[in-house]
Amino acid sequence: MSAILNAWRNGPLTGKIDPVLVISSNPEAAGLRKAVDGGVACRNVMTIRPRAFPNDYGDVLLEKCRRHGVNFIGQYGWLPLTPANVVEAFHDRIVNQHPGPLDPGYPDFGGKGMYGRRVHAARLLFSRMTHAKREEQWTEVVAHRVTPEFDLGNVVHAERVPILPKDTVEDLQQRALEVEWRVQIEALRRFADGEAQDRIRETRLVPPHQRASLEIAKQMAQILYPKG
Repeated sequence: MSAILNAWRNGPLTGKIDPVLVISSNPEAAGLRKAVDGGVACRNVMTIRPRAFPNDYGDVLLEKCRRHGVNFIGQYGWLPLTPANVVEAFHDRIVNQHPGPLDPGYPDFGGKGMYGRRVHAARLLFSRMTHAKREEQWTEVVAHRVTPEFDLGNVVHAERVPILPKDTVEDLQQRALEVEWRVQIEALRRFADGEAQDRIRETRLVPPHQRASLEIAKQMAQILYPKG
C-alpha cells in the first residue's frame, strides 16, 4: 500500500493512476491505516467482509466500485476468492499480487491456500527436495490477471529473486518484499500506458517427474505456516 501510494504521489505512477477506493476483507489489515496515511480519503477506505454478505458479496463490491468510479482493480494481499461477477465486470482490468512463480494451467506455486510465507516455504522446500542446480535456485514474484479461480490468470509482469544456500523462509520473504513492490508498481504503469502483455512460459515450471515433490512441498508449507 505505502509503496504504491508513494509511486502515485511522486514516482512512476504520478499522473497515471488515481487511487479512489481501498477495500479490505479484514478490519485489522495494516493497509487500511497506510492508505489513510498515504493520502486516500477516510471515506474511501473500508472493510467489507465476505461472511457479512454470503450470497451477494460480489454485488456489494461492484456497487462500491461503481459508486467510486473504479475502472481498474489491483489485489494486494487479498485473500478471498474474487466473485465471478466482479471478474467478469472488470475483464482484463483486474490483477493480483502473488509471491511465487506461476504457470497457469500447470502445476505451480499457486492455488487455494497458497499465500504469504506458505509460498516462500514451498518454493524453498521444493528447491532443496529436488536438489536444484545453482542456476535453478530462484523464486519469482508476479502480477497476474484475476480469474474466478485462484491464481489461474496469465502473468503480466514478474521478476526473479535468488534463493541463497542458507536462506530461511523469512530471509526469502524479506528479500522478495521490495521486489514485490517494484513488480506491482511496474504492472500498474504498464496497464496505465497500454503496454501490459501476457507472459507465457516456453517450458513448464515444474516438469512431470517433479510434480510429486511439488505437492509434498506445498502440503508441508501449509502445515508449517497454518496462518499463512
